[in-house]
Amino acid sequence: MEIIRKPVIVETRQVMVSYVASDGYEFKDRAECERHEIAIGYKGIKVVETAVHELNDFYSEAPMVLYNIENEDDWNILVTRVWFYRQNEKVYPGPGKYLAVQEYGGDYPDEYYIHEYDNYMAGMRHYYNSVYKQLEDAYYEFNT
Repeated sequence: MEIIRKPVIVETRQVMVSYVASDGYEFKDRAECERHEIAIGYKGIKVVETAVHELNDFYSEAPMVLYNIENEDDWNILVTRVWFYRQNEKVYPGPGKYLAVQEYGGDYPDEYYIHEYDNYMAGMRHYYNSVYKQLEDAYYEFNT
């Protein structure tokens, strides 16, 4: 067997990724672009300005924000400028009130879990009523 080594030129195609902020500035680094978006601020963006902050998720106590999403443009603003494409709900779910629960990512970026308000409240109410009934039953046993 003979081993022959000869140089070969191989053409490769590379995809260059860049990130463009809403004001048109382009970045090579995603984190830099996200920081820039946050620094720009949200003045004049109704869906963000009218959001209710300082809420916590009933189940995990993670930070939560209530948004009134009126149309797909509102949704797209949140996806691109607030959640940075890190939300569990990938498709516009329609207009309505939505809760965005911010789950801490540790060494990774935070994720946002989007819940339709009425469904979230129904689940919370069911859980609360279940716990309430269990406690009432336990208390009743002491008094019988």
